[in-house]
Amino acid sequence: MALHSLIDCHIHLWPKETTNEECHAWMTPPDMPLAKPHLLQDYYAVIDNANSSDAEFKVRGVVYVETDVCYAEPNGNIAVWARGPLDEIGFLRSLVEGRYEARDAEMLLGVVPWAPMHRPTHVLEEYLDLAQDRAGPDTWRRVKGFRFLLQFYLDPAKFRELVLSADFIANLKLLGKRGFSFDVGVDQHRAGVWQLEMMSEAMHKAHEGVVEGEKVSFIINHMCKPKYKDVPSHSIDKPVERSTNGATL
Repeated sequence: MALHSLIDCHIHLWPKETTNEECHAWMTPPDMPLAKPHLLQDYYAVIDNANSSDAEFKVRGVVYVETDVCYAEPNGNIAVWARGPLDEIGFLRSLVEGRYEARDAEMLLGVVPWAPMHRPTHVLEEYLDLAQDRAGPDTWRRVKGFRFLLQFYLDPAKFRELVLSADFIANLKLLGKRGFSFDVGVDQHRAGVWQLEMMSEAMHKAHEGVVEGEKVSFIINHMCKPKYKDVPSHSIDKPVERSTNGATL
């Protein structure tokens, strides 16, 4: 039987010191089952069992995606108000540099950290410099793109105001120019298909006037969390078609 090699392209990890509401607002006590350390050694415990002699596949590596770490209200020094996401990058660096297990560096093939896409472009540029410095060269070369979760913007007017703003579009273009992708995290189940519809407009605006080699690529997270029950299967066809028509996914 042929053995297939695969890359797990979306995983989340966090150390013990961030398993609280101060670091992750969604880790609410006392019944949050994820409020405990999740490291690559825990991941190995699962895949090593799956990678048995009769398995059809083997996990060659993983891509880490940011975990919605808390940050303060933007005000002044970005190194201070964005300390949480920068500390997250520091945690990833510790994995790459072998603080936990020697095989971590080989397993961690890609990294998708948080980025302040909701701020002016000069703030994003400053953040990218800080993130690169915090990561160090060996971790930074693993950075493939960035994510800023949009799923929590449940007011259509505020969502549109953000994703179609000049700053947000400029930020998308900056990521593309630097060779990074952007992870699209919307929630059709909780919010509605309108999030994807509006984001598809932003995706096309981000490509306007941009040379082919510098167009930002978009990674669709979790299939945009569709609502599978009691919704016509064709309900998301239009925004998906609009998103993929000319956009780099």
